[in-house]
Amino acid sequence: MMGPGGIPVLYAAQEAARKACRHTWYMPPARRASGGDGGGFMRAVRLHRHTRFAYRFEALWDRYDFLVEAGQLGEVVGSIAANSGDPSFPGYPYGLVSADRHARVRSTEGMAHRRVLLGEFGRREYGRTMVDYTLM
Repeated sequence: MMGPGGIPVLYAAQEAARKACRHTWYMPPARRASGGDGGGFMRAVRLHRHTRFAYRFEALWDRYDFLVEAGQLGEVVGSIAANSGDPSFPGYPYGLVSADRHARVRSTEGMAHRRVLLGEFGRREYGRTMVDYTLM
């Protein structure tokens, strides 16, 4: 997403926070973003002082409005920030790091599945291979 002047929005948010000497922050770099089944609101966040990155924090419109009206947006972002201190990936919520780590297919597993698929693709059935069927 590009901001005014063609500068990436997250970069512009990071630079503004750096100039203000803020180590952790959240700010609204964009108005309501649309897409999918209704869209939502996107903010830029930097959740840990030792990360180099800003991330997108997105919420559905109705949830975002509820959090703002209840005065709880800062509390929610603070709670996520408190869960973002894992030294392997500072600034990114540990729950998401853990989910990625457990869901990721290791290269050895990927190669094993690839061999099985290629074997099936090469198997002849009714005089044709799977590749022949996919090229029809």
